[in-house]
Amino acid sequence: MKKVVKALTKIDKKIHKFLLKEMIILEEIEQEKAKNLPITKKQEQKLNKVSKKLNKAHNDFIAFKDTLLIITSKKRGNPKCRALEKFLNSL
Repeated sequence: MKKVVKALTKIDKKIHKFLLKEMIILEEIEQEKAKNLPITKKQEQKLNKVSKKLNKAHNDFIAFKDTLLIITSKKRGNPKCRALEKFLNSL
């Protein structure tokens, strides 16, 4: 169980780092939009690329979470598994 929590923490940190980097890019583009400056093709491509990455990261995370839920639901008698299942459902 400790290994699972450690792995989740590591994945969570990586996801936050990735999302922060991508959100900064989105924020820069949004600021230019707010100034009514035309968005270049390069920026539009970057925006599309970021959107795709964010969607993929989200889908991967959901798939990972669902897999963990399936594993923990098989061991419901274990209090640690119930706690992990409750935590995963809260995400």
